[in-house]
This record gives sequence, C-alpha cells and structure tokens, in this order.
Amino acid sequence: MTDRPIIFSAEMVRAILEGRKTQTRRVIKPQPDHFHKFSDGILRPQIGLREIECLYKPGMTLWVREAFTGDWRGNGQPSPTFINYRADSEIPEQYSSNAYWRSPIHMPRWASRITLEVVSVRVERVQDISDDDAVEEGVDRTNTSIPTYAIQRYRKLWDTINAKRGYSWESNPWVWAITFRRLEPTNAT
Repeated sequence: MTDRPIIFSAEMVRAILEGRKTQTRRVIKPQPDHFHKFSDGILRPQIGLREIECLYKPGMTLWVREAFTGDWRGNGQPSPTFINYRADSEIPEQYSSNAYWRSPIHMPRWASRITLEVVSVRVERVQDISDDDAVEEGVDRTNTSIPTYAIQRYRKLWDTINAKRGYSWESNPWVWAITFRRLEPTNAT
C-alpha cells in the first residue's frame, strides 16, 4: 500500500499526539458536479463522467509533515539527530524566532515522527459534520456536551485553514472525511 505525506498544523499535531484527533477533512479538488452511487453502496464524486479518485484509501499509511527546525548543516538539511517540532511545548530559546522554522512542505520523510493509518474515507459536505465528528477533528472539548458547540469550534478552525483558499465554511465544499489511527513508532534495532 502507498505511503504518502499529509500536512497538519502545529495545533492539530498536538491533538494527534494527545489522542484527541482521529479525523481530518480535505477539500475534494476539483469540486464534483455530480455523484454516482456504485453497486458497493459508496457514493463517489464525478466531474462529467470521470470519477474523482481520492488520494487517501483505507489501509494506506500517511506520514505527517509539520513545521520543524533543527541543527542545520552546510547542505541546507537538518541533522537527523537534532530536530525540533513547532507543535512541541518545550522549544529551545534559540528557535523562538520564525526565521528558523521550515514549512511542513519541506519536511523529509525521515524527519516525520507520526505515522497514521487510514481507517475509512467518505464523501460529505463540510457542513454535514456531526458534533461527535467535530470532536474527533481535535477541537477543544470544553463544553462539547452543548449541542453544536463542537461544530462551531470546528467551523472556526475550518475557516482559518480553508477560507483563504476559496473553500470557506459558508461555501460548504465537498470533502473527503478521513478517519485514521496513529501507528506506534517502530524502533529500528
């Protein structure tokens, strides 16, 4: 099965590390113009007659890319023995400036510390999220017993990430709703 990267913000990496995040929603690109329900009962998005293939499939492993820094060497790569992650609460003073941090897009596979396994993938509109799913997205669980409170927190999170890309909550884009589980790191001996 394919091993592919997936980017998460520092806040969402903390939620994964704390076991609070087991779902993520990713915008379907391009947005479908219609759907077809296949004989297996699964709704699949299509553009014209072409099915839009999801990049994420059950059983696939995802390695998490996150903002990072380290002991940089002359070749522009961090030393494998010394990596700092923005999501960590204990960040050395010398890395407090944004100038030292690298975008998650530049994280090499070997620097990733989190591996996820895709459990399931479904298609839905972002506004169809349930309270329980919003909690599984890693939002703050305070007052989540109040109906729709978790959804309102998720809405705010969604817009901070996706509104600037043209996929605001109000536009209600179609998304891949991906459920995953964190795999325990294996120690190479």
